[in-house]
Amino acid sequence: MYYKLARFLIMCTPEELDYIASFDYEETTNLTAMVSSLYQYGLFEQQERKNGGVDYVLSGFAKALKNNSLNFNEGISGRDRIVSYSQISPLSISEPMTWEDLDDVFSENEIVIDGNGSRK
Repeated sequence: MYYKLARFLIMCTPEELDYIASFDYEETTNLTAMVSSLYQYGLFEQQERKNGGVDYVLSGFAKALKNNSLNFNEGISGRDRIVSYSQISPLSISEPMTWEDLDDVFSENEIVIDGNGSRK
């Protein structure tokens, strides 16, 4: 995990790393150029608002980067230090479309993919 975290240290600019280091774990924000850039790396994710729209929050991996790399020397403030994959929630990964799904999209039929590759 250390090597994966270290890779983000190389990919991100010092300004981006400073932004993540100073961003609170539970803070939400609107879409900005900085957030957009970090969203492309998977360091921010969208969180739906109850009244519509979305906020942007640190992803689980960004929290691991912040806690275990960027803010390592600041102590853990009562939080558990992330040291294994079992402590990080999995990403939400979209299911791929089948050729049949693609044909339905182009024929303008409404489709719903249930996440198991089957259609309803």
